[in-house]
Amino acid sequence: MNLRLFFQRFLRNDFFAALVILGIFLLTNRYIYGWDDQHLEIPLLKHLIDPALYAGDYYVESLSRNFSSYLYPILARLITVDMIPVVYLVLFCVVRYIFFYWVYRLWKWISGDQLTALCATLTLFLLGRSEEFIFRTFSHEEFALAIIFAGFYFFYRDRFLLASILLGIAANFHAIYALFPMVYLSVYVLLCVKDRGWTFLKTGLAFVGFASPFIIWHFSHALKANGGTVPVEEWVRLYLLACPQCFPLGTANPNEMITNFGVLFSRWYGYLFLIVLYGAHCLWNQDFRRDKKAHTIMGVSAFFVVVCFFCAYVKPVRFILDLNLTRFMSFAHFLLIGYTAVFLMKLAQKKELWWALMAGVLFLLIGWADTPMILSKILRYWWILAALGGFFAVAYQFRSSPFLPTMKKMFLVIPLAGMFVGYCQLHYNYVQMTQRGGGFWQLQRNWEDMQRYAKAHTPKDALFLTPYDMEMGGFRIHSDRRVIVCYRDCGIIGFDYQAVKEWQERIQEIEAFKVFTKQDIRPALMNAIGKYGATHIVFMRYYEPQGEVGFLKKMYANEVFSLYQVIR
Repeated sequence: MNLRLFFQRFLRNDFFAALVILGIFLLTNRYIYGWDDQHLEIPLLKHLIDPALYAGDYYVESLSRNFSSYLYPILARLITVDMIPVVYLVLFCVVRYIFFYWVYRLWKWISGDQLTALCATLTLFLLGRSEEFIFRTFSHEEFALAIIFAGFYFFYRDRFLLASILLGIAANFHAIYALFPMVYLSVYVLLCVKDRGWTFLKTGLAFVGFASPFIIWHFSHALKANGGTVPVEEWVRLYLLACPQCFPLGTANPNEMITNFGVLFSRWYGYLFLIVLYGAHCLWNQDFRRDKKAHTIMGVSAFFVVVCFFCAYVKPVRFILDLNLTRFMSFAHFLLIGYTAVFLMKLAQKKELWWALMAGVLFLLIGWADTPMILSKILRYWWILAALGGFFAVAYQFRSSPFLPTMKKMFLVIPLAGMFVGYCQLHYNYVQMTQRGGGFWQLQRNWEDMQRYAKAHTPKDALFLTPYDMEMGGFRIHSDRRVIVCYRDCGIIGFDYQAVKEWQERIQEIEAFKVFTKQDIRPALMNAIGKYGATHIVFMRYYEPQGEVGFLKKMYANEVFSLYQVIR
């Protein structure tokens, strides 16, 4: 009996709910190693563990001097290079679990109901996805978000000092994401807290104190930086080339939007969606209207997006662009989508059954409407709408049943269950495509195969010329070898004018040596070998040397690439 009671309590426990959410996330979104921005992070960590790896690589050496997250120096003292894949997987699961735990606790506090909190949390990655918070790889961002959302939860609980401490700790791992909630907290304290002066002072000091390792590093690094001014037109051009994600409109030309409605709509759609959703909550959601923290978050986010537009297109300011202020909208999106689930769950509890049906349909449509591709989602997932209609017909027959309140809640569970099935299918198809698909996936499989061969059959100090524009880049990840340049070698950790100039110069020196080329690659080969001292060349097989070449020796080939050693 005691064991049964313990089990029942465990099933209703917040820790178990977070475990369920993590399981659903892994089934629908997967974990990936050696992908995307890990092109930066994994070589950095390996170099910190073993300085002989990537020694002299212009990019990795620069990262080891300039990258501000303390996660990688800490890990470098605790693990070996061979442990990285396993440690990353374990850390990913742990920090994702902690992240979902605090998100669930937040929505449980706001809604006062476990099922509503579960739905609001699942909405994060099944409907109205907050993409910035649900990456499928492990990095300092995922690590920091687990701490940041603990701070976000305590901010909502009015435990401002504890929230500031947690956000200060998180700043040592990802300063920008930790700064955003701290700004929300500070503005809220100044505007809405009775003892605002003392509370603002102690929370600010707490944040600065616990973030002091990062702050000290940042200012000492800034003092060592080279001075000199660069014409605005020149650095803005290179900044846009290197870091388009820091500009509110990405690579789009603001002038083009005046004449091209398609570009205007696609670039502004995300902002318009959030404005409309915020207005809807203000009109019809009484709980949201009373939430001063939510209004603070929306107002601060909107203000800084306007600042970002001004400092990107009117009077460019490098420091503001480095902060990537449009990321403020990620927190606004997270809050609005979650509040949508909370509001619609209450709407479904109204007396008339058709309110529950309308809540379920709106839940789907609002979740799909966060991108302009809502029509394609309706066509793909029409069967979820049909399931809602079928369930309504069944529930109508039981409209006098004592189970009707529970059945009404199912009108929000059905859309999430349907999207769970849909994403599981997409996930399965994705895995099959990565293992057997052609095109990009065939390229990627052979790209990783070539990296593994290079690691096993070339010396640590080898320097590779590779097709620089491979979509995922990352030849360094599995090969543990230096490369001359990759198109992804900048734009991830902020803008440095001299570093971008070197990156651009290296690209220009080997510009013809890419995945698809019709240019003469011989000048690129001569520059790679003569100027940079390349010891190994990875060719696309369709343009590898035909016949013997005196200074090249073939070592290996797969379906797509071939590896040659430079003979000196």
